[in-house]
Amino acid sequence: MRLAERISPAAIECAFRAGGKQEAIAGLVGMLDRAYGPLDQRAIVRAVLNREELISTGVGGGVALPHARSEAVRDVLVGVGIAPAAVDFDAQDGQAVRIFFMIVGPLDRMLQRTQLEVEARISMLLKSEGFGEALLGCSGAEDVLACIRSFETGIG
Repeated sequence: MRLAERISPAAIECAFRAGGKQEAIAGLVGMLDRAYGPLDQRAIVRAVLNREELISTGVGGGVALPHARSEAVRDVLVGVGIAPAAVDFDAQDGQAVRIFFMIVGPLDRMLQRTQLEVEARISMLLKSEGFGEALLGCSGAEDVLACIRSFETGIG
């Protein structure tokens, strides 16, 4: 599975802005709606916020991976937000976030594996030296997808 093939260019924003965690989640869900919708945005935001109550998906190093499963979607949807100004996301390391990967999958058990594969792929990319810096240097959706493709080549 190639991550770049799962992300619509319309679900990527390189000038993503949010005033905090809830606003960031709502904005990311709005991106998914524009790219893959129409979606029940309220249901998805609620699912992601419920997931955030367990533990923040601000994983550290300026990165957040907000994710959830929801009956409001029929496939695994992925969006990317790159913020010019860091957003307070209650990250585990206390750092504000500039890179967001939103992943929302359906409740369907058959697609849970796909969502886990997407999350694992993103995690592997984030461990690749220079990946985060490269993303922060992207100026548009096609740049982001080219960056992901380039780093995916390195991880197989």
